[in-house]
Amino acid sequence: MIWVLTVMMWYEGDQYRNTYLEDMQFISEDACQQHLFDNKVLLVDSLLLKFRNVDGMNMQSFEYFCEGKPVQLDRV
Repeated sequence: MIWVLTVMMWYEGDQYRNTYLEDMQFISEDACQQHLFDNKVLLVDSLLLKFRNVDGMNMQSFEYFCEGKPVQLDRV
């Protein structure tokens, strides 16, 4: 299993959007949570720069979380 940093964003009118930050994969939930803690200001700045306004809708709230995803291993 790998852990992926994910953000859920809510916009005006009860619209929501799930975004997986695929370039941020971790070997454990603890490592993911530690990265989030250590880099929250940079992550939030980047998030607001890219997603504050989407298709004319203003973001109302967001939440980061670490999501576990199964990994399929190739046979050797």
